Amino acid sequence: MSFARLWAVLAILLPALAALIANLSSVDLAYHLRAGGDILDGAGIPRADAWTFTAVGQPWLDQQWGAQVILAAVYRLAGWTGLVLLRAVLVGLLFALVLQVCRVRGADLRRAAWLTLAAFVVSAVALGLRPQLFGMVLLALVLVILAVRRERPRLVWAIPVIVAVFRMTKRHYTHVSDQLTLHGYTPQRRVHNTVLIPIGGIQRAVVEALRYGESLSDDVRGIYVDVDPVGTERVKRDWETWGGGVKLVVLSSPYRSLMEPLLEYIEQVQREHPGGYVTVILPEFVPKRLWQHLLHNQHALLIKGALLFKPNVVVTSVPFHLGRAEAAVKAAEPAVGSVTDVAS
Repeated sequence: MSFARLWAVLAILLPALAALIANLSSVDLAYHLRAGGDILDGAGIPRADAWTFTAVGQPWLDQQWGAQVILAAVYRLAGWTGLVLLRAVLVGLLFALVLQVCRVRGADLRRAAWLTLAAFVVSAVALGLRPQLFGMVLLALVLVILAVRRERPRLVWAIPVIVAVFRMTKRHYTHVSDQLTLHGYTPQRRVHNTVLIPIGGIQRAVVEALRYGESLSDDVRGIYVDVDPVGTERVKRDWETWGGGVKLVVLSSPYRSLMEPLLEYIEQVQREHPGGYVTVILPEFVPKRLWQHLLHNQHALLIKGALLFKPNVVVTSVPFHLGRAEAAVKAAEPAVGSVTDVAS
């Protein structure tokens, strides 16, 4: 690596490293996290100030909602560590773009690096993790696009595209807020809940799911799709022992499809109880090792995907931890030699 290139690398890494090790101030950041969290939860973009003591309830044009959503999402995924890493990435990206602008405007690599480091020294006090940092990165990006507009004129169209994306995103959050508002809303009366438990056989995970389903509703039904008459008869015999009084519904499937009979039966239940809920409980294995997840629960994933957009259909899972169940059985067994003959 040449000496000039080394300076260029340092011009990017030093600001990023400084952002990584500097204290993360919570001044302003806390209320941005709160605002972004409310937006993610469906409250929409704030229209009134709810957090400033001297301005509570006053109209507020929240122009920083995009950054607030990103900050809140990162915090929920990775906590304060994620926010520290996010700031380091943004600062590194900012000065990489500044370096590029200097290069495009004719500065050699070493001079561009010095100018970038000088820009870092001047702006260091303003590089806190706030929405303004996102604005700096976008401004630097626009400067790069404008600097190369003669060589690459089509890149200029990226600017209105970025603005349009933010506009559409803002409209989406406003629409979500309007849909979820409680203003003028009257909650419906208590409705019927039908619990359906699709099964492929009788085993401990299914029995646990049945017990959970009985805690939710009096109308619990086990659903078995008949693709094998011999297997169906075996399930019926086992159900008499382990079903616990829950009704077993056997769906015929002349084309050996597992999904279509289930989906048709759910629609039939919804016609039986218009406006009611259908809760689909999926018994799922939780293996001890991560790679073993690929070997199980594939049918459950298909059911979740098929029911995701059906209104008034709730899909939940009852996990059965294979390793823990095995450990519990061993723990329940008395150790050899641990029992003392009291009579002696």
